Amino acid sequence: MFRERYGFGVIDGGHFPDGLHNRVIPLANGQYLEILGISDPKLAGGVWLSHLIDQGVHIVGWGVQPENLDEVSARLGISPHGGGIGTEGETDDLPEMWRYVADPDENQIFLPFFIQYSRNRGNEEYLKWMKQTDHEVEPLEISWIEISGDADQLNEWLGSHDLPIRAIEDGGRPRIVRLGIRTASGEIAIS
Repeated sequence: MFRERYGFGVIDGGHFPDGLHNRVIPLANGQYLEILGISDPKLAGGVWLSHLIDQGVHIVGWGVQPENLDEVSARLGISPHGGGIGTEGETDDLPEMWRYVADPDENQIFLPFFIQYSRNRGNEEYLKWMKQTDHEVEPLEISWIEISGDADQLNEWLGSHDLPIRAIEDGGRPRIVRLGIRTASGEIAIS
């Protein structure tokens, strides 16, 4: 769908123990779009994503990579979690590929999670993605993101930032409404 509609190449990501799997659309500058799918609708992640899809939510989350995740964690009073520890067939003593801080309320999908990648594995993984992706257009970056929700709550959650956020109030569920991707041949809006 993303290739046909937008010209973006998509590569396989991984499977998660909560019933989800993902695919990835690498952009430039370390940015990417992650497409979630349901591998087991009975597990927590599958139930959560099914519920959002049934409500008409298409963009279910977004992430920000801060300068210092520990400072964000302390400011918000939320401990970081680790992720990406090994894959099927590997041992569990591998280093984490990322750490993240997220709002514990899974219904606050308009608030981003904060993520920090390990310097080695995260960068290697991203470079591998970029080499594997066959885009028909050259995606450059996320140029804007349109959010429906409490703008004051969003800004308090983010702290000091210069992110290209368009806050709107449309009376609907707080969510990510659309986002713009700047490409070498123009801007593409995804909703």
